Amino acid sequence: MNSISDLQVFGTVTVGERGQISLPQEAREKMGIEPGAKLLIVSGVFEGSLAIVPQSIVTDIIKGSYQNALERLMISKENNKENADD
Repeated sequence: MNSISDLQVFGTVTVGERGQISLPQEAREKMGIEPGAKLLIVSGVFEGSLAIVPQSIVTDIIKGSYQNALERLMISKENNKENADD
């Protein structure tokens, strides 16, 4: 979500006896959630709320962060080597 104007409400869901919910069809279509998709349930985004996040998005974020960290580490090693050679 880029701004509050991007906020979209897809309706309500009811928690069943086994703690299960069904995601509204419009939400699944909008987010590209297919049967079998892995979703993370995250708390703490807003007080008293839960967020449902596709696992693939979190995986991409972690991979990007890891790649960024590796690149910074390589630059640091190169700088340290250059300074040691001086």
